[in-house]
Amino acid sequence: MENDIKIKLNDLIEKFLTAKSIEGLADYTIYCYKKRLERFNNLFEDLPDSIEEIEDFLSNRKWSQYNRETYWRLLKNFYNFLQARGYVDHNIIKSVPRPKIPQTKARSFTKNEIQLIFDFMENDTDYDMQSKILLWVLMDTGIRISEALSITESSFDGYGFVTVNGKVGDRILPISQDCENAVREYLPWRWNARGMGSVVIRKLLAEIGLTGNRASAHTVRHTFCREYEGDLQILVDIMGWTSPRMLKVYRPYNIKRAKIDHEKNRFSKDFRFNAI
Repeated sequence: MENDIKIKLNDLIEKFLTAKSIEGLADYTIYCYKKRLERFNNLFEDLPDSIEEIEDFLSNRKWSQYNRETYWRLLKNFYNFLQARGYVDHNIIKSVPRPKIPQTKARSFTKNEIQLIFDFMENDTDYDMQSKILLWVLMDTGIRISEALSITESSFDGYGFVTVNGKVGDRILPISQDCENAVREYLPWRWNARGMGSVVIRKLLAEIGLTGNRASAHTVRHTFCREYEGDLQILVDIMGWTSPRMLKVYRPYNIKRAKIDHEKNRFSKDFRFNAI
C-alpha cells in the first residue's frame, strides 16, 4: 500500500467507531464492534496489508464458522470505511473468501407452542406479571429483546406506534392497543440489559415447558417473522432490517399502512391475555 496514510491501527479503529456512532448505530452494536476490533488490534499494531495476515487472524481454532463470518463482515465494513476516507487505497478483505457457515433453519414456535404460551400467561396468575408483559411485547411486535428494554413511557405516541432503539438507531413500529396499555401499566422495566432480559424470557419459557437453546427471545422474533402474512416490505421495516435493499427502494415504508397491516396480520391477535 504505497499510497496509504500511515496511522496506527488503534487510531483508525477509533475513527471508525466514531463514524459509526454518528451514523446512529445502537450503543450495543458499537460496543460489539469495539470489543471485536480490540481483539484484531491485539494481534496487529499496524493495519494489516496482506491477505495472509487477515486469514491468519480468521483462522483462530477456537472460533466457530459463525464467529469467523461475523469478523469477516466487520473487517469488510472497517476496510470499506478506511478506503472511503482515503486511509488505504484498496480493500484487501474483498480478496479474502467469505467464511461459509452451515445452512440452518431458524427455530420458531409451532401453533401449539404459541397457544401454550398464551394459555400460561392468561391462566397462571402467580407468575411475575412484568415478565409476562415483556414476552407479550416481543410476540406482539417482533422486536429484539434489547429494543423491548429500550421502551419507556415516552416511547409511545398515543396513536398505536412505539419508538424503539435498535441496531441502527431509533425506529417507529406498530403495537396493538392492548399490548401498549399493558406495557405502560407495568413500566419501568426492572431489567436494563439485554442479557438480563434474555434470562427472564428463557426462565418464563422454561416454566411453560419450552426449553433448549432455541427457546429464547430471538425464537419469538423468528416466530413473528414466520407467522406474519402481510406485505413483505412492511415486515422488513417492522423487523428493522437493512435488506432486502432494492425492495426498500421501490416500495418505501408507509407507517399508516404498516399500522393497518400489523393489526390484521400479527399472530398474537388470535390469543387472549388480560393483563390489566
